Order: sequence, then C-alpha cells, then structure tokens
Amino acid sequence: MKLQMVKRKILTASAAFTLAATMFFSGAYGDMVQVRAAETKEDYYVVAVSQTAQQVEAFALTVKANILAQDWQALSEQIEYPVRVGKKEYGTAEEFLVYANSGPVRQDFLDVIQKEKCKKMFCNYQGVMFGDGQVWFSERIEGSKRELKVISMDAFVEEPETLEKPKKISWKKAAVQQDGAVGIQASWKKVQGAEGYQCRFYLFWPDDKQNYSKVSGKKKTASVYFQDHGSVKLKVRAYKVVDGKKVYGKWATSVVNQAEVDALLAL
Repeated sequence: MKLQMVKRKILTASAAFTLAATMFFSGAYGDMVQVRAAETKEDYYVVAVSQTAQQVEAFALTVKANILAQDWQALSEQIEYPVRVGKKEYGTAEEFLVYANSGPVRQDFLDVIQKEKCKKMFCNYQGVMFGDGQVWFSERIEGSKRELKVISMDAFVEEPETLEKPKKISWKKAAVQQDGAVGIQASWKKVQGAEGYQCRFYLFWPDDKQNYSKVSGKKKTASVYFQDHGSVKLKVRAYKVVDGKKVYGKWATSVVNQAEVDALLAL
C-alpha cells in the first residue's frame, strides 16, 4: 500500500513538472532551443532571459509601438550597440538614427510588426524573436543590472530603385573639335528613371588604368578630346537625385582600340 502511494506521488510530481516547463532540444550545443507554453507563464522566456513573461511582453509592446509610430529616437534608446540592421552594423544611436531617417519605411516590414501580438513569442538561447524575425531582443547584463535591449533588426528603410546599366553604346567622331585636339563621342540608350550620367574616359587603355577624364551631364552622349591616344575605354553609369543626393546605377563599359579610334577620326 505504501509503495503504491509513493509511486502515485512520483507520477503526480513528474506530470506537474512536464506541465510546468516543456522544452525540446535539437542537436549539439549551439542548436536552436525552443520553449513551449508553460503552466507557470512567468517562466515562458526563461531559456532566453531572466525577466518574467509580463516584463518581456511589455517591452515587446513598446518596441512595436515605437516602430509603428516611427519614433526612431525612442526606439534607439531600446537598442544595444553595436546593432545589426540587415547587412549593416551601427555602432551608436546617432548612426542608427541617420539610417532610420534616410527614407520611407518598407510597408511589408510595418505590416508584420502590426500583426505581432507580443504573446508567447518564439525564443531560444539567442533571445526573443519579434514578428517573423524582423526584430530580436535579449537581455543586457551590467553588474547586477539586467535590462532588455533590441540586438538585431531587418533592414526596414526602402532601398532606392536600382538604375539599369546604360546599353547599346556606340562611337563616332565628335562634331566639334577643341583647340587643336580631336575627339570622339560615345552615345547610349536612355536609362529609365535616370536624371543624368557620369562618364570616365581612359585614353591609353589598358597601359594606363589609373588616369581618366571625367565627364558628367544630363544627355545620353559624352565626348572626350585629345592630341594623343591609345585604345580608349569608357565607363558610364546613370544617376538620379534622392533626398538631395545622387544615387548611382552600375557601370557599363565599352572599349575601342587605337585603330578603331583612328578610323573614327578619319571620317
């Protein structure tokens, strides 16, 4: 009889333990550890932080509110630095604020943040995941002080639309000669969305790869003038102005050898 009572107590304690905190592990050290819903809700995030579930979820709610309000100053105070945002790292709040205020926020990022309920969020040894991984936060420990801080975010500022490379580059003799110098002109197909073009002419390619003549303008043509030359290489890229700054597309290149240059000049 006593033996049966002892067994019953052991089984009851084991069941209570299972309900209180259920964990599963995958693989060796460093693999992901996930915590399932526990009977004691305060311990839900114990694998990640020492704070109670109420404290963790209250922090998440303030992060959510600051992002949706685009209150980057307030959010910057909730971040541990250096912080990784997308593929870049920002070492100070000032650097983060420059990025956060550099353009409009991606709508898909805001949509995911809006849907986050800040309840029973995924967590592991790295921290607590917000949304679908758009934000991660963890615990910063300084002596006896423990506080929650954002440790990484997805890139959330919209990237400027990328300009295409100029295409169909062609050459001809420049219509106007300058001070005894002869010239050749390059032209290309207009790039959609471009406001202008930047060009570099290398007059003795490939023997001299360092020196070039720089030409910028809004037309889809550019000319270079010279009294002596070898093979000529052109690098050209389109640009547009975004928030007062030039944003460049990728370079396109074209090379005409010395004989081809002489033939153009003979026309």
